[in-house]
Amino acid sequence: MLRREPERVLRASQYATRDGTPVSAANACYAVYKQQQQNPAHTPRIAITTRKFVDQIEIKIWDNGIGIESDALTKVFDPFFTTKANEGTGLGLSITYDVIVSQHHGTLSVNSEPGSFTEFIVTLPL
Repeated sequence: MLRREPERVLRASQYATRDGTPVSAANACYAVYKQQQQNPAHTPRIAITTRKFVDQIEIKIWDNGIGIESDALTKVFDPFFTTKANEGTGLGLSITYDVIVSQHHGTLSVNSEPGSFTEFIVTLPL
C-alpha cells in the first residue's frame, strides 16, 4: 500500500520542551500534577483529540488540572509570562504561539476555568 506524504510536516521539536514533549501537553501534565498535590483524591485526566475539516485540522489538549486564573489567561502567550513561579521561563507557550500562528498560519487559543480545567485549541490549515 502506498502512503502519501503530508504536504506540510510539523516537527514537534519546533514547539517542544527539552525532552521533546509538546509544550501544551507538558503544561497539562504539570497542571494535573499540581491539582493532585492540592487534592490527593483528584483523578488526573488529560484528553488529546483531533478533527479534520475541509481546509484545516483541529487539535485539542484538555486537562482537569488547576486551571488558569482569568487575569493570567490574557497573558499566557506573552513572552516571559509564567504562572509556575521559579519553575518556568515563560517562553514555551509564547514560542508555541509564534510557530503555530506566524509560521504555519494556524490559530492557538485557550479556555479555562480555575480549579476545573484548561483546554488549548490548535487549528492548522491543510
